[in-house]
Amino acid sequence: MNSTEYVLEKRFKEEHLSIFSRETVFAAQAVLSAALSIKTIDISSDVRTKEGVNNFVTAWDLASEKIIMDLIKKEYPNMPILSEESAPEMQDSLGEKELWVIDPLDGTTNAFYNRGYSCIATALVKHGKPYNCAVYNPTRDELFYAERGIGTFLNGKKIKFDKEIDLNKASICADTAYDPSIILFHIGLLKASRPSWISARGSGILTMAEIAAGRYNLYFNAETKPWDNAPGFALIEMAGGIYRGLDGRKIDIYSRDIVVGKQELIDQFVERITPELKDYKFVSKTYD
Repeated sequence: MNSTEYVLEKRFKEEHLSIFSRETVFAAQAVLSAALSIKTIDISSDVRTKEGVNNFVTAWDLASEKIIMDLIKKEYPNMPILSEESAPEMQDSLGEKELWVIDPLDGTTNAFYNRGYSCIATALVKHGKPYNCAVYNPTRDELFYAERGIGTFLNGKKIKFDKEIDLNKASICADTAYDPSIILFHIGLLKASRPSWISARGSGILTMAEIAAGRYNLYFNAETKPWDNAPGFALIEMAGGIYRGLDGRKIDIYSRDIVVGKQELIDQFVERITPELKDYKFVSKTYD
């Protein structure tokens, strides 16, 4: 048994290996393989900057992406890939019947500064909808995985949304952004929504995973990408939640603005923030 198989065995119940599809088991193996491999790499050995403030690409991003992409190309040579760093052309992925989506390191700034809140994620999208995903948080040694028709799991245990909660008592998560104007917009929406607790931790995928696990109640973001949305939406939907645009419309993985959680809580949130959306130039804008 190699190290990846051992790590996977610790997080999948034995019976899950036969219940879940081959693609879901593969996705879990891929993110664990990437996590094990980048442990041996100095994250600061290759650091590049992208557009925006504190928007880094590190040696971990590049190594993780290469490992996962190589595994996909070997196992599924005819499937297209959409990945944050080296295959980010969203126009090319529109209309694909099956598509692998990769975020090799969500929360790169957190990882670079050793804040302990980042993850490696991949998802399979079929006919435009998330079919499965695997998300691994190496700091807490937590493997989240989900498949349509089966559910969302954390280290072998099925998870689902907690009981209904009023927005006034909810824990709401926003996020950081590389554009300061988006951060200010998020602050405005938090003020308008009037929750009891707020958080912004720098990894949208991991935050959505924690909402699926009942640790928070709702997450919103005005500027996301498909490699954030595909794995996050899979975890949310298979755990019993929904995903919408900030104005409450139905969306797909290409939406820039999102809110995820339980239907009733999203309805309350959208009602409260609607006056704040009138000057929001990005709302309803997607990448297609």
